[in-house]
Amino acid sequence: MKHSNSSAAFSHSPFQALTLSSEGAIALNLPENPAKEEAKATTPAAPALKVRTVRRPQALIKKQPVRVGSTVKITIAPETTGTESIAKASSTAPDTAAKVTTTTAPSTPAKVTAVPVKAAPALPAIFGQMKTAQQSRTSVSGVVTQVVDDGKGRIFGVRVKLENSEVLAFAPFSRLGLAITEVHGLLNTTQAFKVIEVDESKGAIVFNRQAACSEQRLDRLIELVKVGQVLKGKVRNIAECGAFVEITGTGASGLIHISKLPGESLESVKKGEEVKVIVVKVNKAKHQLGLALALPEVE
Repeated sequence: MKHSNSSAAFSHSPFQALTLSSEGAIALNLPENPAKEEAKATTPAAPALKVRTVRRPQALIKKQPVRVGSTVKITIAPETTGTESIAKASSTAPDTAAKVTTTTAPSTPAKVTAVPVKAAPALPAIFGQMKTAQQSRTSVSGVVTQVVDDGKGRIFGVRVKLENSEVLAFAPFSRLGLAITEVHGLLNTTQAFKVIEVDESKGAIVFNRQAACSEQRLDRLIELVKVGQVLKGKVRNIAECGAFVEITGTGASGLIHISKLPGESLESVKKGEEVKVIVVKVNKAKHQLGLALALPEVE
């Protein structure tokens, strides 16, 4: 029995599946288009592409910076529902000073409350008078109203009420020219003082009673002495300009200028030394008494 060539055809023919009929026969289910199926089987499948969703770019809003010195106009539109107002700002040329213009709805007028501005209190005119007295070195008078102490015997100074003023000045104890036991004797008396400090910011005025008293004693001495008169005294202080000599029995002092000292030397006299002086200058306007060392008497 010869074999037919159908087996070769069977082996090379593409098929999808075998079907068993009701009669026991085996049938082949051939594709409708074998060439198309063969090409489909031989063609490699294309790789699946990944789809990437790209968000649509949003338009960028560039904020305009507001420069210092530019003019800014702000318009406020108030909402009727009570929500926050929306403000729009636009900048203009930077060469003008910054200004803010606010526009509101006329239906809701803003309530304006006037706040009075409290003016700074004017300083009493007495401070100007005290400055003038300090510069001109003139004396002022006032009533001693209080002794300032610590309650344990230590005295700091006195309070002085100025004439025609409620301002109280202060004279420290070191500038009173008195002993501790003599300070309370100044209460309720009118005294002369020199102004040594005026501070408007603190409302403080500082007096020197000792300098005013020395000037008063010197004025009385100037009225009594004459140029060429010889007086006795004691050297109280030595300064660069010369030596100050207190005239005995007066409490007033005159100056021996350095040009009037022997050899124009400050070493020619000593502090506390008893000397004889001669009056060489009297100046009532400037309250000055000029002295010179008297020549020793020749026997």
